[in-house]
Amino acid sequence: MSTRTTSSPPLMSGFAACVVCAVVLALLGGQATATRKQSNDQERYLATSSAQGSFSLAAGRTTTSPESANTRAIIATGAGFRGMKFQFFGSGADNSTFDYRVWIIGRGLGSGRQWNPSGSLGDWSLTYYGGGTATLSTATGAAASGTPILSSERIADTVTWTIGTTSTTPKGVAGLIEASNGLGVSWVYSPADNTPAWLSIPDFDGAWGVLVEFDLTGATAANCVVEPTP
Repeated sequence: MSTRTTSSPPLMSGFAACVVCAVVLALLGGQATATRKQSNDQERYLATSSAQGSFSLAAGRTTTSPESANTRAIIATGAGFRGMKFQFFGSGADNSTFDYRVWIIGRGLGSGRQWNPSGSLGDWSLTYYGGGTATLSTATGAAASGTPILSSERIADTVTWTIGTTSTTPKGVAGLIEASNGLGVSWVYSPADNTPAWLSIPDFDGAWGVLVEFDLTGATAANCVVEPTP
């Protein structure tokens, strides 16, 4: 029986590797303050939980970044991750509540960029995906420091979720994405027994980023843990 041997491709030369690295770094440049996710680690969404008392974002295009310190941030989606899971938490009394909205974020290239990363950003696009209400429980984080949820913060055990459609306010695209792409439907695990609840969204249709906005309706602060999913 004859055997066939194969050889590994030669390693990239030092010069070529430097060129590739430079191109990659250039392509990753100018991505505002969003962090490109590269793993499915669970991370705290906002370093300081939001105290926002009403929703302020609207669907459309804007030259103003939708990010706001200690209020909302863009989670840039990474290669290999289509969706995200969210675990909501915050501050306030047991059974206090806050509302949330999930937005799809796009970046518009500035004039003359045309796939060239040099130059200024043109604008941002915001598209509503869905939203709901989170109710805090007696469940708390694991430690006083160094964990995504602190022991002084309450985790939601009850979460509602309504996908955005042409009939919701605001109108949104989740119904079309989930019906057309065939990658599953979003869902909530909402035990309502002081066990942490979850929201899972399997597909954001290749969006550049995702943003969560809060509206306090009884709780004194709102936040979530984010986990990218393949």
